[in-house]
Amino acid sequence: MSDFQKEDEILVKRLISGDSKAFEQIYYKYQKRLYHFALKLTKEPSVAEEVLQEVFIKLWTNRKQINPVNLKAYIYKMVGNKAFNYLRTKAFREETEKKIGESLIKSNTQTESAVLFSEYEQLLQDFIRQLPPQKREIYLLSEQKGKSSQEIARQLNLSTKTVQNNLSQIVKLMKSRLKPYLTSTISLLLILFRC
Repeated sequence: MSDFQKEDEILVKRLISGDSKAFEQIYYKYQKRLYHFALKLTKEPSVAEEVLQEVFIKLWTNRKQINPVNLKAYIYKMVGNKAFNYLRTKAFREETEKKIGESLIKSNTQTESAVLFSEYEQLLQDFIRQLPPQKREIYLLSEQKGKSSQEIARQLNLSTKTVQNNLSQIVKLMKSRLKPYLTSTISLLLILFRC
């Protein structure tokens, strides 16, 4: 084991015991290299800084659970995972925006969009009317009145878990029943904004 690894091992033991000085030493020892690594992956300085900040916060808050044999490999892996999560989210967001843009371009006129929206609203209202009374009341209190699960539970004398389960079942049912009738644009918007 090299002196570098021995020093890291001592720092990790001190970190686990809550020694903030050890945390500072780890931070100053690895901060620049990790920043450049994150920047290389994300290609955005502000994102690299955010990734680094999240990694060091996680390192401190989860210090009692860490047991790395190799601190350097451990924190590089944390940075890599955070950066890849960011890139995956960014790619999904960009793809979603692209699909929405393409779908909106295909929709030639505002009238067409208004008709589609009106049809969607009618389908949604029919779906709501077909719900059992308790599920319908839970849905309306949540979606139209904007009440939280706890508020609905108090108002209807139900457990919060029952309300949450009902809302989850309603959303799944809504997706499965309404999706076949909707254009790709409205279907995508339904998934994005209702769930």
